[in-house]
Amino acid sequence: MHTKRTAVFALFCALALVLGYFENLIPAFLVVPGGKIGLANIVTMVVFCLMGAKPALAFGVLRCFLSSVLYSGFFAFFYGCAGTVLSVLSMAAAKTVLRDKVSEIGLSIIGAAFFNLGQLAVCAAVLESLGVFRYFPALLLVSAVAGSLTGYAANRIIPLCMEKNFKSKNGDNNIWK
Repeated sequence: MHTKRTAVFALFCALALVLGYFENLIPAFLVVPGGKIGLANIVTMVVFCLMGAKPALAFGVLRCFLSSVLYSGFFAFFYGCAGTVLSVLSMAAAKTVLRDKVSEIGLSIIGAAFFNLGQLAVCAAVLESLGVFRYFPALLLVSAVAGSLTGYAANRIIPLCMEKNFKSKNGDNNIWK
């Protein structure tokens, strides 16, 4: 990975950690227990759209690891990782199949739904019960709202990043791809 791209990747990671920490300070206001907007996922969406699925997957796993070490605990890593992996893979599949027919908002909603599915899968394994999947319809509703907000924010941020383009002195015109 080229130096400037690595630096931007690290800055995005720091931003996601700060947003995640900030969101943990906000009291839960959603009707569904555990439901939240996922402010850090805005950054994951930006990384996915600008850098691609592989960097977004690495970014998501790194973010889960760092946030679990810094403030959320050991088990949170497994829940977050399962959600992140399913989320990024589902968005990559949707982007491949639907190509330009799906927007950042649509990708974000898909990613949010699969993130929740991944977390439920870990929960089902830990509790040794498939009963937790009864919770999935309520989480789909949360996914639609949170994914829409996250996708909208990413949709507004991505053009700003592309406009800045982080051009380097050596003539490399684009660090994103």
